[in-house]
Amino acid sequence: MNRVSRKSLLTARERLLLHLLPLHRYSQDADAPRNVTQDGISGAIDVGRNNVAKILAELENEKVVEVSTRHVKGLPSVRRVYFLTPKGFEVAKDFKEHVDTLKVEVLDLNGVSHEDEIGRLSMYVPGSYTPLELIMGIERGRFDCSSFHESKVKQEKRFVDFTDKKPAVRSFYGRENEMRVLQELVSEDGPKAVVVYGIPGIGKTTLLAKFAQDVREQSNVFWLKIHEWVDVRGLLRPLAEFLSQDGKKGLEWLLSQAETPKIGEILQLLVNDLQGTPVLIIFDDVQKAEAGVRDIISALINIVDELPDVRLIFATRDMPSFYSRGLVVKNVVKEVQLEGLDDASSQRMLRGRSVSEEKLDQMVRITKGHPLFLELIEDPEAALGKNVRMFIEQEVVSKLDLAEKRVMNVAAVFRYPVIIDAFFVTEEEIHKEIHGENAELDDPNYAISYETVDSLLAKSILHESMGRMIGMHDMLREFTYTRLTPRQRSVYHLAASKFYIQDTSAASQVEGLYHCIMAKDMAKAIDIAAGRGEDIIGKGYLNQFNPLLERLLSEGETKERKELLLLHAQIMDLKGEYDRAIAESEEVLSRIDREKEPRLAASTLLRMGIIEVKRTRFDDAVVRLNEALRLSAMADDNATLAESHYYLGGVEERRGRYEEAEAHYRSTAEFAQKVGDRLAQGKALYGSGKLRAAQRMPDESIKLKKEALAVLERTGDLNIIAKVTMAIGSDLREMDSFEESLRMQQRAVELASNCGDVSTLGYALSNLAATNLMIGNLESADEQIRQATRIMQKLNDPLMLAALHIYRGFLFNMRGDWEWAKEEFQRGTDQLRALNLSSVLAPFLLEIGKTYAARGESAEAVHIFEQTARAAEESKNQRILVEIKKEMKKIGE
Repeated sequence: MNRVSRKSLLTARERLLLHLLPLHRYSQDADAPRNVTQDGISGAIDVGRNNVAKILAELENEKVVEVSTRHVKGLPSVRRVYFLTPKGFEVAKDFKEHVDTLKVEVLDLNGVSHEDEIGRLSMYVPGSYTPLELIMGIERGRFDCSSFHESKVKQEKRFVDFTDKKPAVRSFYGRENEMRVLQELVSEDGPKAVVVYGIPGIGKTTLLAKFAQDVREQSNVFWLKIHEWVDVRGLLRPLAEFLSQDGKKGLEWLLSQAETPKIGEILQLLVNDLQGTPVLIIFDDVQKAEAGVRDIISALINIVDELPDVRLIFATRDMPSFYSRGLVVKNVVKEVQLEGLDDASSQRMLRGRSVSEEKLDQMVRITKGHPLFLELIEDPEAALGKNVRMFIEQEVVSKLDLAEKRVMNVAAVFRYPVIIDAFFVTEEEIHKEIHGENAELDDPNYAISYETVDSLLAKSILHESMGRMIGMHDMLREFTYTRLTPRQRSVYHLAASKFYIQDTSAASQVEGLYHCIMAKDMAKAIDIAAGRGEDIIGKGYLNQFNPLLERLLSEGETKERKELLLLHAQIMDLKGEYDRAIAESEEVLSRIDREKEPRLAASTLLRMGIIEVKRTRFDDAVVRLNEALRLSAMADDNATLAESHYYLGGVEERRGRYEEAEAHYRSTAEFAQKVGDRLAQGKALYGSGKLRAAQRMPDESIKLKKEALAVLERTGDLNIIAKVTMAIGSDLREMDSFEESLRMQQRAVELASNCGDVSTLGYALSNLAATNLMIGNLESADEQIRQATRIMQKLNDPLMLAALHIYRGFLFNMRGDWEWAKEEFQRGTDQLRALNLSSVLAPFLLEIGKTYAARGESAEAVHIFEQTARAAEESKNQRILVEIKKEMKKIGE
């Protein structure tokens, strides 16, 4: 039978080999990752532990796998761990290379069928998936991108739902005026945003949920309830998923490529993705938003006028402060202060609860039409003169039975709505915590039941969202939680942690970690953080994980502190807090013996070197990277050797030391080949191609970059693929191959748009504009320059803004507006000089000088060529110096 046509492409043995292949680099570490234990392998390859043990025994006998006993990150005791032998590594690498070349049917996210190699599957789906995950998604020779991606999203959101779907509206009374204001949103002349504000429990969420329910046939509706712990990524992830369902993948790709995207990048993508589609976006509980989330909301409300089909609704407790009063004056924003229900609506609501007629007036007067109190009040006489806490205590809690109180207590410790099973699992764990681990809870002894939950739902104490997700109103949850004793909080949080930990998704592990900390089970919390931290960060939960990790670090000295510091340094790097990342990495280095743990030390130094490159501190970068080279060579860590050489090549390239740069790129390719690292191989070829382009050798540059593209297309890294495609297009333009250049540049724009890389999109648009200028397609060039400028202004990219001034100068010149052209040339070159980028300045000055010469302004042309020569000498660009001599000779003739 053909391998591809099997139901499952790989045998269990083959899955195991592919799983261990990328983990080989950790084989010399003192602390092993959890996924090289039998349990870790079993979970990763979806094969039972007993079968995994048999396969490992066979592979050990064949000298393909070696077994040792080591400490495992996140586990309290040593375990048996499994790594490939040198022979096994070659076997697994050869097998992966073979599988990557097999062709399967690919049903892309738009439902279009393709035939492509397995090694290129990652190009078709957003997000970051391992090769094994992608291969395991193939069934009978077919890879369904939508089915695969949706299944992965569901796995991550099984228990923690960041979208917190709107609560079900069981009954609705009054609010006719407020509903009219909301209905104006869908009219052409109405406001673009409505802000509803009022005190807790006044009915803001119910009003918005009812409106969303009424208009969902007219518009796409997005709903997000904001919690204190929802950060920028927690806001954007559900919005990206919502947009992707409509075929708009830009934001989803951006989040898969960048941990903390810039607001400018986000807004540009939202402007692109939200055009032409009727969308209603609702944010509930905006008063809980952290600063970063408020910034996104504020920016969104300020650009909503640019989006004709988009409407926004916000609910908040306080008078809003996230937009200017000018938007209210212009009728872009309409404000609605929500107060109690009118008397007639209040009475209808009470009659719906079968309250006797003689009590209606008194209940309405006591509650002042407050909907939550109208739902909860039983005895108007007893409620007179009581504050909120007294009212809840005496009029709500005191009338509940034991089972109902237990459900309230359990619900109060959960930060998110949870599936109903959470209540049963938590009660079982509470019982074990009190009566012993082996204590079983018999059916008659359960305090919690479906009937109890339904009773609390009927009394409006709990609320239900889509998918049978059960939560509690904030006011009731806060009240209930504060009434728990310290012992109860500890026991309940510990029970909740066990509910989450049983699920292996990163989101659930974060919640499990939170509940362990709240239960003061720091040992278990540290185990989760150290053992699962890299996976949690890799799956996009960096911002939820970070405050919990910082809490653990504040506990002082622990045996896992080194691992926790490494994780936090990684987070600080991703967040751009480079000083802190360097300081924490230095502390890690001070805690290890570099000669005994060379791989760990080398990877830490590599990260520090990359940070120094980002900060353009090249001398410091070279010191870090060279030490990383020494230690990774000692550890025989070819992957870190490849990366270190690549970044050293980049430093030398920026310094204009092309021979040294070339030597490093060759070394990158050599070490990448040894471990089958295609991304590093592709980067090495791309680096060599850039060197040829800088030396004005377009033929060789194109050849190397096309080789790089062929390699990189098997990695699925659309970001680097877009960059290489764009670079090839620029080289083709230099060779006057304009038609092919346009094709490559348009492809680069498409790739950058698809992957959400707004920065690369701006570069691609500017390069496309340059090609259109060369062939005289001025209208297209003008529009592309405008688009690129808007992007670069939002990103505050001074280099590209300078280049765009120069392109605009060429555009004005071709239109005959010479004086305007000269002004733009001057602006652009002045900005490049301020940036001290002679290697970029020189080729621009050369073309500007040619333009002055063509205009007959020979004296100014000579002056510009002299400046060009100085810049070319600084950047050691001999090709440009040769061209300058030719141009000067023409002027002399």
